[in-house]
Amino acid sequence: MDWYTDEIIRDYIDSICEILKIDSFDIGVGYSADIGAFATPTEMAHYNFKENYILFNENYLVDLENTLPYIVFTIAHELRHVWQRNNNWNKTISKHKSSKYLSIEEYNRQPEEVDANAFATIITDAMFGCDWDRIGFLSNTICKDLEKQMEKIVQWLVA
Repeated sequence: MDWYTDEIIRDYIDSICEILKIDSFDIGVGYSADIGAFATPTEMAHYNFKENYILFNENYLVDLENTLPYIVFTIAHELRHVWQRNNNWNKTISKHKSSKYLSIEEYNRQPEEVDANAFATIITDAMFGCDWDRIGFLSNTICKDLEKQMEKIVQWLVA
């Protein structure tokens, strides 16, 4: 990973950690171009709960100009998982299943994924000033769940 891209990612991590009121110094960051390190070939990153570590898929970090909104969405999503862990947000985290074993629909219906996607959507919309359609492939049911969770998160953010 080149230093410039790493610096950009770390700056976004610091900014989003500040919003979530979590310490970015405790979070490990790594990069891998090995698709085998990820649950699916399209996974941009994942958070390891046990080691408090985010692993980014380097294959998606080659064209920052065109992929930055996706990268910020991913950073916000993974950092929300850190926040969930730190706040005992949901007792289902121990039951969380990998996307390797579930359909897209089943995976994204898990409470911690609804919450992380909702938070990431809010952050990406705020940072890029546009309606963000990263979650456009999800069903109407999940989108409704996301909208409800987004309302809760906005209330928490402005409190």
